Amino acid sequence: MTDVIRLEIERGLATITLDRPEAANAVNGEMKSQLLEALLQVRADAGVRAVLILAEGKNFCVGQDLGEHA
Repeated sequence: MTDVIRLEIERGLATITLDRPEAANAVNGEMKSQLLEALLQVRADAGVRAVLILAEGKNFCVGQDLGEHA
Protein backbone atom coordinates (compact mmCIF):
# COMPACT_ATOMS: atom_id res chain seq x y z
CA MET A 1 0.00 0.00 0.00
CA THR A 2 1.34 3.41 -0.98
CA ASP A 3 0.52 6.55 0.94
CA VAL A 4 -1.46 8.84 -1.33
CA ILE A 5 -2.26 11.29 1.47
CA ARG A 6 0.40 13.00 3.56
CA LEU A 7 -0.43 14.68 6.86
CA GLU A 8 1.86 17.09 8.67
CA ILE A 9 0.89 19.00 11.81
CA GLU A 10 3.07 21.87 12.93
CA ARG A 11 2.34 24.85 15.19
CA GLY A 12 -1.44 24.46 14.95
CA LEU A 13 -1.51 24.02 11.18
CA ALA A 14 -2.48 20.67 9.68
CA THR A 15 -1.31 20.27 6.09
CA ILE A 16 -2.95 17.50 4.08
CA THR A 17 -1.32 16.78 0.72
CA LEU A 18 -2.92 14.74 -2.05
CA ASP A 19 -0.05 12.70 -3.49
CA ARG A 20 -1.20 10.83 -6.56
CA PRO A 21 0.11 13.11 -9.33
CA GLU A 22 0.48 10.27 -11.86
CA ALA A 23 -3.34 10.06 -11.86
CA ALA A 24 -3.91 13.84 -11.60
CA ASN A 25 -4.85 13.20 -7.95
CA ALA A 26 -8.03 11.39 -9.00
CA VAL A 27 -9.81 10.07 -5.91
CA ASN A 28 -9.86 6.29 -5.58
CA GLY A 29 -10.83 4.04 -2.68
CA GLU A 30 -7.38 4.15 -1.09
CA MET A 31 -7.28 7.96 -1.24
CA LYS A 32 -10.75 8.18 0.34
CA SER A 33 -9.68 5.91 3.20
CA GLN A 34 -6.43 7.75 3.83
CA LEU A 35 -8.12 11.16 3.62
CA LEU A 36 -10.73 10.09 6.17
CA GLU A 37 -8.00 8.82 8.49
CA ALA A 38 -6.08 12.10 8.17
CA LEU A 39 -9.20 14.15 8.91
CA LEU A 40 -9.97 12.02 11.97
CA GLN A 41 -6.42 12.60 13.23
CA VAL A 42 -6.82 16.34 12.71
CA ARG A 43 -10.16 16.37 14.53
CA ALA A 44 -8.64 14.52 17.48
CA ASP A 45 -5.79 17.03 17.83
CA ALA A 46 -6.99 19.94 19.98
CA GLY A 47 -3.92 21.95 18.97
CA VAL A 48 -4.93 22.19 15.31
CA ARG A 49 -6.35 25.61 14.46
CA ALA A 50 -6.35 25.45 10.65
CA VAL A 51 -6.23 22.89 7.86
CA LEU A 52 -4.48 23.48 4.53
CA ILE A 53 -5.11 21.05 1.68
CA LEU A 54 -2.45 20.90 -1.05
CA ALA A 55 -1.71 18.58 -3.96
CA GLU A 56 1.38 17.29 -5.74
CA GLY A 57 1.61 17.74 -9.50
CA LYS A 58 -0.06 20.23 -11.80
CA ASN A 59 -3.65 19.18 -11.00
CA PHE A 60 -5.20 19.71 -7.59
CA CYS A 61 -7.77 16.93 -8.07
CA VAL A 62 -9.66 15.87 -11.19
CA GLY A 63 -12.42 14.14 -9.22
CA GLN A 64 -13.37 10.48 -8.91
CA ASP A 65 -11.07 7.89 -10.51
CA LEU A 66 -13.55 6.41 -13.01
CA GLY A 67 -11.03 3.80 -14.15
CA GLU A 68 -10.95 2.19 -10.73
CA HIS A 69 -14.30 0.45 -11.25
CA ALA A 70 -13.89 -0.35 -14.94
